Amino acid sequence: MALLILSVVFMAVAQANALMVPGVIKSGVTPEQATAAATAIPVLSLSGRLCIGLLGDTFDKRYLLAASFGMQAVGLALLAVPSNGALLWPFVLLFSAGYGGPIPLRTGIQAEHFGGAALGTIQGMVLFIISIGTLLGPIVVGWLVDQTGEYYSGFLLAAAMVGLAAVLVLLVPRARRGASAWGRPRCTSARSGYRSAGCAPNSVACAGSNVTCGWPFKAPARAMPGMRRSCT
Repeated sequence: MALLILSVVFMAVAQANALMVPGVIKSGVTPEQATAAATAIPVLSLSGRLCIGLLGDTFDKRYLLAASFGMQAVGLALLAVPSNGALLWPFVLLFSAGYGGPIPLRTGIQAEHFGGAALGTIQGMVLFIISIGTLLGPIVVGWLVDQTGEYYSGFLLAAAMVGLAAVLVLLVPRARRGASAWGRPRCTSARSGYRSAGCAPNSVACAGSNVTCGWPFKAPARAMPGMRRSCT
């Protein structure tokens, strides 16, 4: 599900990047304005990366990711409306904020769901799928423009694809409670007064101790300071 979402989104974003400058120029925008808008998008996306990334530490990342995709979809839909360039900068503002947000959220969601034990493998799979979507997007939209002779249908297709991704994100289940994102044990200690959300099924209870450590993965990670890996 997650890989499908990423493929759809980056295919649509690649379509938008391929279409934007020639598309808005054909709608009546000067080449200078089109170039300025294309340059502003990656610069303004930095604010989305920072602000939405910070919000991800407090709120459910799935909802924030869906909102980011929604902003991209609305921005792309604005370009599908004939306006002689009047909606160019509203598109830039919405699309930029939504474009920057998924970058920190994606890695956070990966860590919450899969932990850090296989993070490199998962990241490689994700980037591979993203590359496929980025490759196919301009090809598909270029064919569509050749068939229709105009760019509005391409913008509308990209908006629909990102909107679909926003809905699919909401179907992703919440990360399991009690699992540690980076392979550290979740522990319950009467001595320290710290209580976790819960322990993994293969937790280890140490005899003669009031500490119980749950390991989320088959291969235990480094023990927390002051706690034993197993009972000996």
